[in-house]
Amino acid sequence: MHESFESSFASNPLSPDDRRKADRRSVLAGLKVSIRIAKDKSSTKMLKVSPHDVSPFGVGFWHNEEIPDGTAIEFVPSEDSVETVSGVAVRCNVVGESLYEIGVRFHDEISVKRFLRWFVTPRSSVA
Repeated sequence: MHESFESSFASNPLSPDDRRKADRRSVLAGLKVSIRIAKDKSSTKMLKVSPHDVSPFGVGFWHNEEIPDGTAIEFVPSEDSVETVSGVAVRCNVVGESLYEIGVRFHDEISVKRFLRWFVTPRSSVA
């Protein structure tokens, strides 16, 4: 795992209100992306999730399992990928039976266009 994945989240110079006002992009319906979550200090778990929007500071996605606030998360285009986007779960709301809306704040500001292209291009290898 990358050192930044396990490191504590650095403070973002923007206020929470400013981050929430950031340009957001809706994500293609049906898109599934792979994430790696830290289950504990010595193990990780790969999951497929359905993002619904992304901004330079974070992403919201749907999943059928709860992911507690504070959970370290890496977005990976494939299991053997070296390049990742890391963040931390900051919200987990129950939406329905076995459906959760999870919010993740990225550790570093990202390019939304690049993030979306990253998952759409290798889609067959991620799905």
